[in-house]
Amino acid sequence: MKTFFLGKRQGTDAVQSEFTKEMLRISERNLGRDDRIISDHGCQASHPFLDENADLSLPRGEGEKHLLREVAASLTLLLASRLPKRAFQFGSRIAKTVSLHKVVGADSNPFSAE
Repeated sequence: MKTFFLGKRQGTDAVQSEFTKEMLRISERNLGRDDRIISDHGCQASHPFLDENADLSLPRGEGEKHLLREVAASLTLLLASRLPKRAFQFGSRIAKTVSLHKVVGADSNPFSAE
């Protein structure tokens, strides 16, 4: 929200500046905290797109999930291997389906056998 209001008052340059500041401090603010929590549960976090060697210049649809795209292409799923990456819940359209069947409060039990 802070970025939204900043952009309304000061324009896109202010928004870009705020995004840059967020990226520069992400490791000390968010990743440090997240790493401690994840480590406390015996796991290790991986952030490949935050690696300084990540090639972020690739066009959309080429850089994301490269290994999965190669496997899909080798299985002759050429169209699927070239589609832009989308989050699972949006790519599968399940989010839209679920939103049509929202449960309000305790009106019903979504886990009942009925």
